Amino acid sequence: MGVLLQDLRYSLRMLRKAPGFAIVAVIALAFGIGVNGAIFTLLNALALRPLPVKNSGEVVTVYQTIRGLKFRNVHGSRSYLSYPEYAAYRDQNHVFSGLAAYSAAKLTMGGPEARPLTGFLTSCNYFPVLTGSLTLGRGFLPEECGPPGASPVVVLSHALWKRQFAADLGILGKSIVLNRDSYTIVGVGPEGFAGASVLGADVWAPLSMQEQWIRDAFTQNDGSIGWMQKMPEGYRDAMTREPSVTPFDRGSEAGPGPYQRFDVGMRVRAGLARSRHGAF
Repeated sequence: MGVLLQDLRYSLRMLRKAPGFAIVAVIALAFGIGVNGAIFTLLNALALRPLPVKNSGEVVTVYQTIRGLKFRNVHGSRSYLSYPEYAAYRDQNHVFSGLAAYSAAKLTMGGPEARPLTGFLTSCNYFPVLTGSLTLGRGFLPEECGPPGASPVVVLSHALWKRQFAADLGILGKSIVLNRDSYTIVGVGPEGFAGASVLGADVWAPLSMQEQWIRDAFTQNDGSIGWMQKMPEGYRDAMTREPSVTPFDRGSEAGPGPYQRFDVGMRVRAGLARSRHGAF
């Protein structure tokens, strides 16, 4: 203990003799500690901490695989889907039921001061899969997820509702302008709910509105739609051990779009994909 005190007194004398060095050392230490703390916080959000969704351990992420095709020329992710592919999987696959889909987009909210927002386009079952209930209102009805562009409705995040609308309990039925189009507010998400996202989302709209938010979204070479589903643990583990699952009848041409004649599969991974789209 005496040696430690001697070393401490010696260090303090040296620092008094060189105050410039002392200031630089303190700043360097503070900067290093701050950077390490920020990196750990980001790593914790991206990879360690479970996303705040209901029964997150039951969620699996589903990816498209196309065996026999060396290169898939798409804008976006090769394992994600275009809207025509999404429609084919939704209506014709015989393996999965209740697949929830999502696609991230950047938006601008109109008004006196235009504000950038992060939005997610989702299938109608998105909220039932990921969260038990909303703070206000409802999610999306089946008829709002039908013909493209037919249902300009949105669910606000809890944070946006408080920040931009002062937690107005009468917000349902009012309008919000996104990318110069008017949308009717039908719900407010639960507090702390980020959905399929690490960094959070401001608004959600039906996937049928994708063309209003993302240019060329309904073309075959777009890869912007991700998939997920909840499965019981035993069934989930069995599915994740399989390299790929064939969702369409073999020998048929029911597969999505230009890949009808290829061996199209769906790959399952335990856990929710941790999207970093500015807000899956």
